Amino acid sequence: MTPLFAPIPFGLTELYNTQLREEQTATKTKSIKVPSFGKPVSSLRFLATVPRFSVCDGDYRFRVERCEFSLGLGPCGRTVTALWYRADGDFLTIIQECAPHECGKSDVKEFVYLIREITGRVEATSV
Repeated sequence: MTPLFAPIPFGLTELYNTQLREEQTATKTKSIKVPSFGKPVSSLRFLATVPRFSVCDGDYRFRVERCEFSLGLGPCGRTVTALWYRADGDFLTIIQECAPHECGKSDVKEFVYLIREITGRVEATSV
């Protein structure tokens, strides 16, 4: 009967451990203070199919709306201080950080859109 796990040759474990330690120290020196959420931008605009609740029917309907994200005062009354976006596979992810409010902590919000729901181009203005 063949064993499920073959024994590790002598010296290979030490080699693996030293390589692992070197990679860990290399990543520690590469660390940066800014969170790497994606590409930083000052504004982002596109058309997307979004669900909206219909008061008449009590049902959801889909319609194409212009989606805009930008630095500064937003429609909710909060000030957006940082904005990032990234495209991963089938998703466009937008991350925004708002200035601290009364309780003293800042909010980070994440908005995810399916790429196939975006109509036309995505306009991004770099910082």
